[in-house]
Amino acid sequence: MRAPEPRLKPLVVEADESCGNVFADLGLPNPEERLAKGLLILHIQRIMKRDHLTQTQAAGRMGITQPALSSLLRGDVRGFSLDRLFRCLRAMDQDVQILVGPKEGEDASLSVILAPEDDEEVLLAAAAASSPAAIGHVLGAANATSVPKPSPIHRPHLPRLQ
Repeated sequence: MRAPEPRLKPLVVEADESCGNVFADLGLPNPEERLAKGLLILHIQRIMKRDHLTQTQAAGRMGITQPALSSLLRGDVRGFSLDRLFRCLRAMDQDVQILVGPKEGEDASLSVILAPEDDEEVLLAAAAASSPAAIGHVLGAANATSVPKPSPIHRPHLPRLQ
């Protein structure tokens, strides 16, 4: 006869509410820029998947080496400014638009808005490290319904992806 297995106690984990930017939550420097770069990299990945591109093919289009692209896709952004990422996206036949307007909160913020693909919702990423109203990035249509719509100043007309 086997002895009864001991009952496991439920694991209780305490968590703090996120401000919407994991980099700000972790106290890392330049959290808005880190989030913006992350979203641009995720968009590059989306294009690669959509166009069935290998890293070598995508790197060739962007004018960088395959090892540099591989590092970038793993999150190593050393050597990649926002401007360089914009150039990479333009080389992948993407329009890049920059919208500057008056700040909406106490502090100015940096945000990235990705154009919708097919019939997806507009994907929004806003990082305002010092604002509790910061919105985290959303990259799947399933989660898009939980993201507030951007205010008019953050909704430029963006061309649909081809």
